[in-house]
Amino acid sequence: ALLIPHEDEYLGEYVPAHNERLHWLTGFTGSAGAAVITQDKAAIFVDGRYTVQVTKQVPSDLFEYRHLIEEPALDWIQDNLTAN
Repeated sequence: ALLIPHEDEYLGEYVPAHNERLHWLTGFTGSAGAAVITQDKAAIFVDGRYTVQVTKQVPSDLFEYRHLIEEPALDWIQDNLTAN
């Protein structure tokens, strides 16, 4: 699985435009979130502030919408990644 956080390589919360990887990949412009891509599935994780915004910016046919706190990305990975 590939994990794409909102933060840049220095884990800064203020990300310069050229490091907006999550926005580039998903279209999501919120200030917090992450995406996980596997061979068969993809999900985007946002907190409660962005539950409406994510549905308007990120295509549901490509990404499952998940709550960052209620279902952390690592839990989703464990549930959706096969052993092989």
